[in-house]
Amino acid sequence: MPDREAKKVDVKKTCFVVGPIGGDGTDTRDHADFLLEMIIKPTFDEHFSDFNVVRSDTISEPGMIDSQMINHLLDAELVIADMSERNPNAFYEMGIRHMTNLPIVHMFAVGTEIPFDVKPYRAIDFSIRNPASIFAAQRRLKEAVAATQNSDYAVVNPVTRARGVLNFHVESTPAMDLMKEELEELKRTMRTLVPHLAPPVYWDATHSSQVEDMAARVDAALHRVLRPTQIEFKVIDGLGRRVALNTALEIWAGMGGIAQPRYRLAEHSVFLTFDSTIPIDIIREFIDKLAKLPGISDIRLRST
Repeated sequence: MPDREAKKVDVKKTCFVVGPIGGDGTDTRDHADFLLEMIIKPTFDEHFSDFNVVRSDTISEPGMIDSQMINHLLDAELVIADMSERNPNAFYEMGIRHMTNLPIVHMFAVGTEIPFDVKPYRAIDFSIRNPASIFAAQRRLKEAVAATQNSDYAVVNPVTRARGVLNFHVESTPAMDLMKEELEELKRTMRTLVPHLAPPVYWDATHSSQVEDMAARVDAALHRVLRPTQIEFKVIDGLGRRVALNTALEIWAGMGGIAQPRYRLAEHSVFLTFDSTIPIDIIREFIDKLAKLPGISDIRLRST
C-alpha cells in the first residue's frame, strides 16, 4: 500500500509545448530553446512543480505530427503554443487542441503578425533581444497558467466561440436576438471609425532639441483625433533626468491645443517610460505635476 500511495504522489500533470523547432544550430532552434529554457521551464520550476514540461520534439521527429503528439494535444492538462514564425504545423496543432475544449496558452515573439482568426484572443509576447521581456513574459505566463487551474476557468478560443454562437442561435429569445443585432451594429460602427483613428504620438524626453518637432506632431494628431491619444515620454537621460522631465511638462502645458475647445474631444493617456535607475522621488514629482494638467485621463508607467 505505501508504494502505491507514493506512486500516486509522483504522477505529474503534463504541459505540452508546441511551436517551430527547427534543426540543430538553426535560428528557429535557438528561438525555441530560448522560449523553453528562459521563460517556460523557469516559470514551471518555480510555480508549478506539479507539471512536467514536454516539448514536441522530445517525442517525435521535428516536422512530423504523429499519433503520440496528437495524443498529447488531446490529453495533456495544458498546452503552450508558440505562434512565432507562423509555423504551419504549430497552427495545425493549435487547431487540434482548440477542438478539445482544454486549456491552451498562446505565445509569440515580438514582431510576429498574428493571423486574424486568433488575433482577438489573449497571447503572451516575448523578445529574445530584450532581456527585460523575459521577466515580464514569465510573470504573464505564471498568471495565465494559474488561471487555467481554477475550477471555474472557461476555455475561450475560435472553436468554443463558434460553438457558443451556434448555441446562441439555437437557444436565443427575441430579447437576445435584439441584443445581438445591437452588438453587430456596434461592430459595424467601430469598423467604420478605425481608418480615421489617430495613431499614438511618441516623444523621447532625453533631448530638448526635439521640442518643436514634438509640438508639431502632437498638434497635427490632435486636429484629427477620434480616440484618446497616447503620449509617451521616454525619460532615459541619466544626467539630465529632472531637466528632461520638466521639459516634457513644459511642452505638454505649452501646446495650447489641450485647453482649446477644438481639442475637447480628446482625453489623453500618458505612458511614462523611465529607466529603472531613476530615483522614485523624481518619478513621483513628475507624475504629480503631470496629473494636474488639463486633458489627462490616466498615467501609466513602464520601466526599462
